Amino acid sequence: MEKILVPQINGNEDQYVIKRFYVSERQAVHSGDVLADLSSSKAVVEITTDISGYLHLAKEELAEVKVGETLALIFDTMSEYEEYVKKDSDAASDDNKQQQYTLTKIAEDFVKAHGLTHEELASLHKKVIKTSDLQLLLNKRDETDTRYQPVSPEQKMVAQTVNESYQTIPRAFLLQKVDCTKTHIRMMELTKEFGTVIGFGEVITVILSEIFADFSIFFARLVDENTIELPQSPSIGITYDVGNGLFIPVIKAGQAGSLEEVIDVSFENKVKALRGTFSTEDLSGGTISISLNTNNDVVAVLPIILPGQTAMISVGAVMKELTFDIEDKTRIIEKEYLNLGIAYDHRVVNGFNTMEFSDAIKRKLESFDLKVYRN
Repeated sequence: MEKILVPQINGNEDQYVIKRFYVSERQAVHSGDVLADLSSSKAVVEITTDISGYLHLAKEELAEVKVGETLALIFDTMSEYEEYVKKDSDAASDDNKQQQYTLTKIAEDFVKAHGLTHEELASLHKKVIKTSDLQLLLNKRDETDTRYQPVSPEQKMVAQTVNESYQTIPRAFLLQKVDCTKTHIRMMELTKEFGTVIGFGEVITVILSEIFADFSIFFARLVDENTIELPQSPSIGITYDVGNGLFIPVIKAGQAGSLEEVIDVSFENKVKALRGTFSTEDLSGGTISISLNTNNDVVAVLPIILPGQTAMISVGAVMKELTFDIEDKTRIIEKEYLNLGIAYDHRVVNGFNTMEFSDAIKRKLESFDLKVYRN
């Protein structure tokens, strides 16, 4: 018998969610087969086996698991598998001998994950309760009382990152108004040219790459209270939330300086966000992040700062206003603007530095020139 254990997906988390199993109980598996997808708050990773045999699942789909826990067992022969399952079932029966029902280990995990009560289990009037019975019970509970819904495992992972940020990073926030009239027109020209939507995520990415040398402190990592690590080049994360989870894929160093390459990588990331197929590599290594909140009428969003980073840039929706023409003060014209926010770690930078950083981004946005960033 060999154990398939939960690996360490990234250094900041030790608890994950089983997004899906690609195999079933008793199935014969072979070396190289993909067994499951594990999801962290940052990535989805495939779990494979390097041995062959007969599979026993130790966990349920959507269960929360920790590093080192057993996902599955693989037996050399079917007889070894059947002997183990019988012992496991007998042990579960002994543990629950005081109850009116018996739960297998997998069923126990399901009960804990969804908070099913003893009264609910007893209402099934079954001596042996299977996971299929528990799912029906859960569906029934949802139908009869819509006030209560379980928090999804993916959202719990996001919550862990948010809590860590709030508990460990003394954050400050700066908000600045930016005239984006010309830039918005140029982005629409790019969208038509490339056949894919080009937004402020792509534009600000190339701007950050251009001003990196002058503001590398905003891309830094606080090692300890006495030490800051400055990166040699920028790697820029952009938020994507299309309804199936929040992802922050990273445009790596060397990709962010070329507008065409940023557009290509961003398109790939949009597809991966829809499919939920990001790898750990896609979501790791960021030195700064951009939080896009550009739905209509969103004035501003105060973002978190990801642990290990110093700042996150926030972009609101494009707004319109009437103003006097600079060249002809008697003429009223319509302009477009957005609110550019910067959340920053006050242990690393101060307000004066952040204003200079924000001013630099503002100037580049307001005078955005396509030719500067073309290959």
